[in-house]
Amino acid sequence: MRTSENRHPAVCMLSASYLGMADVRMAKEMRSLAGHGFSVSAVVAQPNTRPMEQVRVQPIKATRGRFSRYAVQPFRVLRRALRVPADAYRFCGPELICCGIVLRALGRRVVFEMIEDYRGQLPAKRWLLLPLRGRLALQWLYGAVENACARSVSGLIVAGAELDGRMRPVARDTLLLENFPSMLDFPLPLEKRPTGGRPIRIIFAGGIRHESAVRQFVSALDLLSPTLDIEVSLVGGILSPALMEEVQALPGWRRVRYLGSIPQQALRELMWSATAAVVLYTPEPNHYDVRSNRLYEAMACSLPVVVSDFPRWRHLVQESVACGVAVSPSDPESIAAGLNSLIADPQQAQELGRRGRAAFVERFNWERQEEKLIAFYRRMTADGAVAKTACDGCDLLA
Repeated sequence: MRTSENRHPAVCMLSASYLGMADVRMAKEMRSLAGHGFSVSAVVAQPNTRPMEQVRVQPIKATRGRFSRYAVQPFRVLRRALRVPADAYRFCGPELICCGIVLRALGRRVVFEMIEDYRGQLPAKRWLLLPLRGRLALQWLYGAVENACARSVSGLIVAGAELDGRMRPVARDTLLLENFPSMLDFPLPLEKRPTGGRPIRIIFAGGIRHESAVRQFVSALDLLSPTLDIEVSLVGGILSPALMEEVQALPGWRRVRYLGSIPQQALRELMWSATAAVVLYTPEPNHYDVRSNRLYEAMACSLPVVVSDFPRWRHLVQESVACGVAVSPSDPESIAAGLNSLIADPQQAQELGRRGRAAFVERFNWERQEEKLIAFYRRMTADGAVAKTACDGCDLLA
């Protein structure tokens, strides 16, 4: 059966993650596709997740632990996917590469979405219980498998310029799709409170995890003038209880109001009332590309930003848009200096925030990305794309 004018092109989104429908990027893509006439199905690993409008949810049993995620869950996803008729199947994550290869071998049109540099992360994954040489060997092996998969699939979606530069020569049809916030979530006009108001409100939405440089950030707060009237809202979950105990013992913690994980709407309201936002990442390969949704949300809220001094981040924040300052995420003194530069000149900080908002409206919004997404999936489901019938190939997993 082929895509025709009297039938909506069908896309099936595959996820092995327990987050399932809560994945912000995946949810935005599904809403956009459904809103442009696509028939959207989602195989997700969380049966009790609230269904999305215009999306047919195909729940599978949730799993726990890395072994089950990589050894068991892919077969559950594949078995359910084979029962969903679609013109194109989208998968994301290294655990589902085998599913993509099998679906492609069965003649399905397959889209591989790379939202992180998994290859670059492997040398830092100490839970692999391998010496560094073994992790480097695994990195090479995974890179070979990733490239083979990218060559075989119908289309590839990448989440950053660095991945785009590396994978575009490999894949036949590559789309650079950034996870920018939607204009609908940050509508105009919205008046920003003056940055010179008191108290000075700083928001740090990186949670309690080593990758967000939270220890260095809290240490930097103690280096600010004790006479400053400053409120720091720290948002995000606790990924390391030991790190939480460590940062709570730091002198700078007295200036922190820890809010934990909060709903998106509450976070947006908090950002609109803030003076500046801090978005830090530790120096690891997966962090060098600018893929942080929190950065663009801060820009959407007219907030000047303090970011890690990595080349792509520095170019965006200090040169291309000029909406903030770049600091060393490993050095509390550098972080404190960055904060002081915004605090000392409220008018300049306000101008930085205005530039960030203007760049969001003109360039860094989901609506601009949506145009590319729809055009890409129209190519993937164009006349000639095979829409397989349910259970075609199910006998392989019976």
